[in-house]
Amino acid sequence: MWRDLGLTKRDWERTPQAVRTLLLALQQQVRLMGMRFTAYEKQLVALREQVAQVDDLKAEINELRERLGQNSSNSSKPPSSDPPSSKAKPSREPKGRQRGGQPGHQGCARQLKPETEVDHLIDFRARELQAVWTTLTRHRCRPGAPSGVGSASRASDRD
Repeated sequence: MWRDLGLTKRDWERTPQAVRTLLLALQQQVRLMGMRFTAYEKQLVALREQVAQVDDLKAEINELRERLGQNSSNSSKPPSSDPPSSKAKPSREPKGRQRGGQPGHQGCARQLKPETEVDHLIDFRARELQAVWTTLTRHRCRPGAPSGVGSASRASDRD
């Protein structure tokens, strides 16, 4: 024990008993403080890790709140993804005009060529098309049938 204090055996024996007791008590306190210091350092490291984790969680919460607050008016989401509780857009007031092209508007439809400039004409008769129309109508109206034309023969394309 006297070696821990940096004293020789002779100096230790010459030291008064009260001073020896005081030195040993101080040495014990230094040891305890060293152990506490080590424990505090470990706690400090753990606290720093927890602070970093809390910061990460706060950032994640903020990101999730932003995502939760998104709807079709402030993001690229479609209106169908809006929750039912979202505010409906105010309906536009009618302006007294009908839908479609307005009177006085010049149309942009394709003009037909006169018959004199046409090489050949193909005459379609309603009777010839009636069989095709009936087949298409039956195919589309059949319960459980695919809605697209020709989709029954291309079932592998849908997979």
